Order: sequence, then C-alpha cells, then structure tokens
Amino acid sequence: MRNGKNLILYLGRKGGGLQLFNEIELLTNETGTLSIGPTVFPESANTYSTNWNRTALLIPISSLYAAAVIVKERKNFNRLVIPMTSWADLLPSAISLLLRKEVSRVIHDLSIHPGDSKHQVMPLRMQILLSTNLMTLSNYVATGLSKITEKSVKNIGMFFPRRIPTSRPRIEMQIIFFGRLSKYKGADLFLETLHGSKNGLKIVIAGQGEIPAQLKAMAVTHINRYVSEEELIDLLCESDIAIFPYIEGSQSGAMAFAATYGCKIVGTNVGGISEFGTGRNGFWFSSPDANSLRRTLQKAIASKDRPVISDETRAQFFLAMGI
Repeated sequence: MRNGKNLILYLGRKGGGLQLFNEIELLTNETGTLSIGPTVFPESANTYSTNWNRTALLIPISSLYAAAVIVKERKNFNRLVIPMTSWADLLPSAISLLLRKEVSRVIHDLSIHPGDSKHQVMPLRMQILLSTNLMTLSNYVATGLSKITEKSVKNIGMFFPRRIPTSRPRIEMQIIFFGRLSKYKGADLFLETLHGSKNGLKIVIAGQGEIPAQLKAMAVTHINRYVSEEELIDLLCESDIAIFPYIEGSQSGAMAFAATYGCKIVGTNVGGISEFGTGRNGFWFSSPDANSLRRTLQKAIASKDRPVISDETRAQFFLAMGI
C-alpha cells in the first residue's frame, strides 16, 4: 500500500533520530507514509529499511539506495520530509527536486557547535539550497533562518517521544548528564557548578565524549560509550534530575527525552534551549555561569514538581509536521 503523500528520509548517524523515525513508522498504517531509514518494523510494507551497521563507507551506499527508492516511488509521494540532515541525503534531495517534489527539511542548527566535527553535518547553505521549505524545532533557529533565506520557515516545536512504561524506582538527588557529550554540552560548567553544591548528590554520566577527570571521579556511574535506548530509559527513570549545562545550543532532543520520563530538568537559557520548557512545571533554567546554575539546581532539588508530557502535547508535533 505505497500511496503516501509523504516520503520520510532519515540517513543520519545511529541514534540521532531513531525515536522520531520509529514513531513515524507507527503512523504509517494510518497515513500511508513511505519511509527510508532504520526501523524496528523491518517487515513494514511501507518502509525501505537501512537498518545496517553504519560506517563512513555506508554513507554513499545509503545515499544511492535512497535515490533509487525515490526514483522508483516517484508516483507515490508528493513531499520528501527530512527530519535529520546528513551528507547522505544530498543526492536524494537533489533527485527529488529534479522530480519536482516538495522537499521539507528540519533545520536543527544554524552553525556547527564547539567540539562537533565539521564533516558531520551538511553546511547550512547547502541544506537551504536543497529544500523547497524549512522546518525548525525552536523559534531561535526559525528567527535565524528568516534572516538568511526567503524560503518558507515553520517552527514545528519540540518532539517528545512516546513513553514506554517502566517500574524503575527513582533515586533521590541522582543527577544524570547524558547524550553525545560534545564540548558545547558544558561538562566543564557542570563540574564548576558541582563545587559548592549540596552534598549527597549522585552523579551519573552516560554517553560518548571527553569528560574532565575530576567530573569522572565524582560520578557513581560513568558509561563512556553510545548508550542504547533501553539503557537510557532505565537511567532516566532512576534519576531525579537531568542537567543540561549547555554553553551554546539551538534546542535539545535529549532534554525532551528526559522530560518524557519525568526527570526534573535543569538547564541554561542559551540559544533556544529553554523554549519548550518555559512555563511548564518541572523545568528550571539559568544563565550559563556556575553560580546561577548552582542556585537553579538547588531550587530543582527542593521542588516536588516534575514535567508531565501529555498526548496532546505530543500530537501537536506531528500535526505541525503535516504527517
């Protein structure tokens, strides 16, 4: 039943958008949406799976594969939707434009963040060029884009994943710092914040990245590798607070994930990081300095408020995306 109006393309790095992609798969039977990318539904009639072990060598292969699918399915979709951008979608985007298809691309960042590889993300100008219209997850990015392009820019808001039921007991005063821990995620600021903070904090660090030796020594748990979704859910359900001491940022999918599993959210108000938590219970934001962040952390520790993400909040994302 390949008659969808949308074709969803995700050829990014492992873990980068799999939650979103799998949720779109759940909608496939109702909407007829086609999809290309990794999936937990390999038998789906509407999905061309790329559930491969990703290496740099597979980028051109996945790009050619996606381009071939697009040519094959050209009569069965009107719009190519790209939730996460990578070099692999360059050729599929160009092919879609040549076929006079709409190309809707979600722009996550206006520039490459400190600590990230310059080869990791397609340059912004190229993303804009290979699109007919653009979507963003924050007003911060939407505003920045409107200054450099006349193409349509729409803020679709933050994606909150579907919560998987768990029964893990929450550990009081356990703080988790997790994700792809690049320099801009603020490990040094977190360490400085902990000096002088309330005693009895249990620090959990989970994810790939360079962490100061002193911060490692303070952690009761330190997992320095890619953390699977199942592992991460367990850690989030156990943790009291998830901290995001960013020194720069456009939005945070990791923050939305932690909020979904009931962690109190403490973060900095840089870029668009604080947008989706402002006005919600269970979120606290400060300026990106240790003294302010320390005071904000203490407020979160003392509070009983936690984020509550409703089905209505989640549905708004997919409606805005047009799926």
